[in-house]
Amino acid sequence: MDAPTYAVSAEQSLDERVDIFRCYFTLDGRMYSVHRSFRLLPAEGYAKGKLQDSSNILSTYHLADGRLELKDERTLGHGTDPRVVSDDKMAFVFQLMRRDADQEKSFYRVLKLPDEVSFDIEDVDGLPLGKNWQPFLKDGKLYAVYGFDPLTVLEISEGGRTKVVASKPTQLDIFPPHQRFSMFRGGTNGVMADDGCLYGVGHTTVRNFRHDIFMWRLDSSWNLDIRLSPDTIELNERGFLITDPTSLFVHDGALYLGLALSERDWYFEQKFADILIRLPGRTLPEMFTNTGPFLPPLDLSATGAITMSLPPGLCQTDVGSATANGRLMNKGRAGRLLKGCRLPVNTLGQRLTQVKIYFTGTDQDATSTIKATIWSDDGKCLGDWTISERGKVKFSLDVLGHMSIGLEAVELRLSCSGVDITLENVRAIYTTGSHVGSGAR
Repeated sequence: MDAPTYAVSAEQSLDERVDIFRCYFTLDGRMYSVHRSFRLLPAEGYAKGKLQDSSNILSTYHLADGRLELKDERTLGHGTDPRVVSDDKMAFVFQLMRRDADQEKSFYRVLKLPDEVSFDIEDVDGLPLGKNWQPFLKDGKLYAVYGFDPLTVLEISEGGRTKVVASKPTQLDIFPPHQRFSMFRGGTNGVMADDGCLYGVGHTTVRNFRHDIFMWRLDSSWNLDIRLSPDTIELNERGFLITDPTSLFVHDGALYLGLALSERDWYFEQKFADILIRLPGRTLPEMFTNTGPFLPPLDLSATGAITMSLPPGLCQTDVGSATANGRLMNKGRAGRLLKGCRLPVNTLGQRLTQVKIYFTGTDQDATSTIKATIWSDDGKCLGDWTISERGKVKFSLDVLGHMSIGLEAVELRLSCSGVDITLENVRAIYTTGSHVGSGAR
C-alpha cells in the first residue's frame, strides 16, 4: 500500500478549531495549499445575521523524498471551503464568503497569485451564486464548472464578470433525501489533458452525512461523461463517511489528488483528515477509461486509530422517528429508541474499545429512564449502562472488557421511557496495538 504524499488528521470536539479542506496546487514549481479554518459548532450554532468564524489559510511546502513538509502559513481572511486552479505560472484562489451581518448573500473573492490582486464575483448571469464551483484554465482564460444539473460552464473575467458559455441537460437530477438539489456536485478544479478533454473529480452527496467521489470529463463541445467508482469503500471502512475531493494537478509528470475526509457532516465531534495522494502512473484519459478503482491502495496509518460515526437514523427503532439529517427523535414513548446498530469488534487490525452516545434529553417525570446495552449475535446481553445525565450529553461505554476474543460484532441498543430525547450520533472508537485483547473475557 502507498502512503499519502501528505496526511494530517485531528480529533476535534465542539467549539474547537478545525483545519480542513486543503486545496493543493503548484506555483513556480513549489507546492502550496489553501484550506479552511473554522470553529466546530452544532447545527443550531450558526445564527442568522452572524458572520461565521471561518477563515482561509495559505500554506507553503517543501517536497522531499515524495513527502511534503509544511514550511509557512498565512491567513487570507474570511472564507469557507476554497478552490484553487493553477497552471504553475499563475493561480486563482476562490474564497466563498459572506459580508459581516449578511447571511443571505454570498460572493466569491478570487485572489490571483503571485500578483496578489483580487476581484469579487457577486452575480452569475442571472443564476444564484451556489457553491462547489470547479475552476479551470483553458486557452489562457479562467472558467468554472458551475454545476451538473444542468451542466453549466462559466467564463470569468478578471474583473469578476461571468458569462454562461455552456448549458446542457444531463439527467443528473437525482436528489438526496434532505435536499431538492442534484447529488452530483463539484469537487476539484478541472485539468486539461492532451486529448483535448477537461477532467475533474466531483462528489456525490448521498446523504448530508455521506459523500462519495466520481470522475467527470468534458469534451471540446462541452459533452459530459461521468465515471463512478468504489474508491471510497476503503475510506468508509476507516470511518470516513465523507470524502470531498479538493484538488487535482500535475507536478513533475506525476498526477496528484487532494481529499478532505471526515466521519460525517461538520456539526459533530469527530476526526478530520486531509490527504494528498500521488496517483498511479496513468494519464487522466487512462484513469477515466480504466474499469478498476482510480485510487491506489492507501496506507492511512498516519490518520491514527479508527473512529467512526454511525448516524442513528440509519438504524432501526421501535419508538422513534428518523429525521432527514440522521437523528432519531422520541417524545416520551417507552421502548427501544435504537436497535440494530451493529458495530464490528475488529476492523483493519484494530479492536473496538469504546462507544460514545450523543443525545439531548429532558425528563417528562421522575420515573424516566435511559438504558444502553450491547448484545452478541446469538442474543446474549454483554453489558448494560443506565444513563442518568440529561441535557446535551456525551456518554461513553467502555466495552472492551465485555467482549470475548472471537466475537465479530456487537449490537448497540438504547431504550428509554418518559424522556423527550433526540439521539444525534453514535461513535465507535478503536485501538491499535497488541494490548487491545487484554481485559476481554
